[in-house]
Amino acid sequence: MFVYVVTALVAIAAVTVAQHVEGLGRRGADALWFVAFVALLVPAALRYDIGVDYSATMDSAGYLGYWQLYHLYASEPPAPGMDPGFYLLIRLLNLFTDNPQWMFACLSAATYALVLRACRRVSPAPALSVALFVLAGFYFETYNIARQWFGIACVLNGLEWVGAEDGEEPGARRRAFGRYALWVLLGASMHLSCLMWLALWPLLRIGMTPVRSCVVLLGVIALAFAGVHVAQLLFSGTRFGLYLDPSSSVYVGPNPRLNAIVTSGMTWAFALVASRFAGKPIGRIASALLACATLAFALNISAAFLPFIIDRVARYFVPALILLMPMALDWLPAGRLRRSCAAIVLVAWIAATYVQVIAGGQYGVVPYQSVFDERAVEGTLS
Repeated sequence: MFVYVVTALVAIAAVTVAQHVEGLGRRGADALWFVAFVALLVPAALRYDIGVDYSATMDSAGYLGYWQLYHLYASEPPAPGMDPGFYLLIRLLNLFTDNPQWMFACLSAATYALVLRACRRVSPAPALSVALFVLAGFYFETYNIARQWFGIACVLNGLEWVGAEDGEEPGARRRAFGRYALWVLLGASMHLSCLMWLALWPLLRIGMTPVRSCVVLLGVIALAFAGVHVAQLLFSGTRFGLYLDPSSSVYVGPNPRLNAIVTSGMTWAFALVASRFAGKPIGRIASALLACATLAFALNISAAFLPFIIDRVARYFVPALILLMPMALDWLPAGRLRRSCAAIVLVAWIAATYVQVIAGGQYGVVPYQSVFDERAVEGTLS
């Protein structure tokens, strides 16, 4: 627990100083952002056997943890449908080391660098975005769904191009989509499910309003209710289709998470209310982020009747709040109201993360254990 508190304090403090203290210059600000990066990276790179996905022997569903996958793909050809970037990372690292710990370090470094890049370039309040990344539990998620979180970090950067102005120059819209698509393809190299973001481009560009957001919310829930059987046919024979097939060994039936419904619902509702104070159209990037919040809420509700794998899809959209919340707060009148709402948002997420992660044991990251702990040394030697 102490390790995570220090990590949060150092990362948030470094970015806050970089954002608010004048006279630092570009190099000074860059140095502080690097301090935040190191603060996030060191505990993640040195973690040992914590996190649900870190290590798991093969079960009846054929599931392996990252530790075992490293040793498997270091010497074996990739399984059908294996994400090419992940396989290539393992083969490249295995040229130098048999220790899977370097895989965790590389994935963590790439993910945190991309998350911080998105916070710095897209968010109107980078320090608040970094605080939400840590305090809202997303940092702990990266200890588990590491490949998917690399994809999420890529998409957060790709969303910058949703806001590209069409202008008068011919082909500007196509170039914006091309750059967005490159970010999506980079994310898909680690987790092929990231490809769905290519199909979402039109939705991200339509310009969300409170009315449209409500229509999309109801439409997605209705489509999910009616389309689950169609999805089973479309993905039949693929590794994703196994999660939709009740006869499959990896199938898990509907298992809605009340905490996810409440938190995503409150995020969505707060953004809608705040948008009424904007006084003008909220802009394409903010609109795309609102669309993500709408999809997250809709999918979390739909988990009541869809297979549990839908939770992994919803997790692509929930992290958009680290960029959406600062924008929503920026729409509020400056002064006491904005500061009060920011404080409430942070305190609410600290409480939720404590209940879910620290007290509830979600993600399996407490107590923290590093490669220098006695059990880790014994496991490495054996």
